[in-house]
This record gives sequence, C-alpha cells and structure tokens, in this order.
Amino acid sequence: MKKLLALFAGATALAFVATAAPAVTLTPGDVGESGTTSINGLVNGVVVPGLTGTLQLTFDSVTGGGTTWNFHYTIDNTSSGGITSELSGFGLNTTPNVLGGSATGLYDNVFIQSQFSSGTTVDFCASAGASCPGGSSNGISPSDPAATGTFSLIFSTAQASIGLDTAFFRYQAISGNGFNGASGIGFNNNVSTNPLVSPVPLPAAFPLFAGGLALFGGVAGWRKRRAMKAAAAGLVPAAA
Repeated sequence: MKKLLALFAGATALAFVATAAPAVTLTPGDVGESGTTSINGLVNGVVVPGLTGTLQLTFDSVTGGGTTWNFHYTIDNTSSGGITSELSGFGLNTTPNVLGGSATGLYDNVFIQSQFSSGTTVDFCASAGASCPGGSSNGISPSDPAATGTFSLIFSTAQASIGLDTAFFRYQAISGNGFNGASGIGFNNNVSTNPLVSPVPLPAAFPLFAGGLALFGGVAGWRKRRAMKAAAAGLVPAAA
C-alpha cells in the first residue's frame, strides 16, 4: 500500500488516545514515493477557512550507511477567501527521534526537538526564520511562487526503516476576515484505514470539533515504485 499516502490521508479533527506506532513506515525500498496534500490552518484551536497550504514530499535516498534519509519538498501557500498569511516553516515528528538534520531552499534553518508553537514541540523543524516558528516576515505568502528544496533526517545509528508520525505547517501574519497578524498551525493527525497508520493525538489545547471538521483533503498524484515492480512481476495486481 502507498505509505506516504498514509501520512497525508484525508482526516477529521478528533481527539484520539496516543499510540506507540508511527503513522507510516518507510524502508529503502520505498525510494521514489511522493505525495501532495492540502493542510488547513488553525488559530487558537479553531480551523480558519481559507488558511491553507500544500505540501509535497518525495523520498529520495538513504545515505551515510543508513543513518541519513533524504527527501525533497515543494510548499505552496494557497490561502484564499480574504485570508493572507506567511507560511514560515514545516515540521515532522519521527520514529526514532532524529539526532540532527539539514535543509536547503527557503526553509534552510533546521531545529531539532524545538518548539513549533505554544505547547507543540516537533522532532525536526525547517524554518525560513531564525527560530523554529519563523516570523511574520519570513516564508511565502499566497502571491509568492511555491518554495522548493531538500532536507535530510539524520539518526544516531543506521536504520532499516523509519517512521513519519505527524507533519506540521506554521502560519504567521494571518490577516483578513477578522484577523490582524495572528499566528497558527496546521498539522495532520493521520486518520486512515491504512493498516500502517496509527491515530496521533492532537495537542491538548485543541478541542474536539463537532461534526468532524475536515483538516486535510485533495490527496492527488500518488505513486509507489515498489508496487509497480511487484505488479510487473505478476505478484500483485497493479493499482488503479
């Protein structure tokens, strides 16, 4: 099954009990997987209509004898409907925890085990600013082109597989529709029927949203080389 698809599966905001398993597990055989999703933003725990950005991740390679896992990203600020913002950074929680990392492109300032927003700490943070949350003048606005670059997750020992648990966006300078320079966060909570997926808890400050507000959607453009190889060998049917 598509592993990065699990990380970016459509989800609704519900309060779940924490589990030990990662949302999605990657192995070196999954090189080439990629996925794109739209991530809605929240301010003070409330979803803000129109506060959105898209994140595409592609798994590129494993180097350093298995200690360094390499990806590239494309991030676009798609805020609309009278909302403007600066998308100042993104973050990932991983299994095991990362020892270090690096990044290129606009989001080239890396922070490990850093506070992403009040009450939310991430394992790996790539920011356009001088701190993990970035700042009101850092990042990309809706009128800017998409930002592209690469990043590496570095672990203390060689890994046969890694888990990507939760992905985060940081929004700054949110204005319009009653907002004036607010900050917010977007994240996925990995709710899916995929057996690789485990529920991920929301930060304690986030309430249970009545009616299940949709945080993420628009999953498109997914592929997995290993599945295609298996299909070509006649081991499994090809995905539609």
